[in-house]
Amino acid sequence: PSKKEIINKNSFYKQIFPLIIMLYSCLTVKERRKFISSSTETNELVHLFNTPPPQQFIAWHIRVSAYHTQRNLCVQEIKEYFNDIRSYFGKEVELIIITDNNGIEYCKDIFKYDRRTSFSKDYSYSVIGDIALVMLSKVFIQIRGGGINAARLFSERPYICLYDESQVAYEALDDKMLTMPWSTPDQIFTFID
Repeated sequence: PSKKEIINKNSFYKQIFPLIIMLYSCLTVKERRKFISSSTETNELVHLFNTPPPQQFIAWHIRVSAYHTQRNLCVQEIKEYFNDIRSYFGKEVELIIITDNNGIEYCKDIFKYDRRTSFSKDYSYSVIGDIALVMLSKVFIQIRGGGINAARLFSERPYICLYDESQVAYEALDDKMLTMPWSTPDQIFTFID
């Protein structure tokens, strides 16, 4: 594929997610259990870190990219969502920001006074390490982010993904909320008002 096709991946998602959902519906109950990543499997990811993450933490993906900049959060939005997260989950919960080096540079001043907030690169320097943190977190949060949420969508673990309607490339919409056939009540994928 060309660079343009890779950057504009919406058409890929529009094709692959309905196919995955269709194939999933053909599976037996036993096969479906194998399809979704379990908590036991995600615990096997700890060897990917150069520094072990906290035992319990919330992962929040903050996207900072030169491509599709409408999916980036501005500093004011990050501050507001950060306050909402701290208000809802508590000030003592460990929060790991999943982002690349550009994101760390963009966000470091916002979080410098919060001793319970760290960055994914504090634990691993690789994208695979970022995905491992996404999978190991108690809750994964993403607001208008990128494709790293796909790992969590195929799990049984809680997540909160908030998107603009114009962003959503998947075609499994149900009552203003996107759900996969295997989603549980603590897996929330919905639209920002």
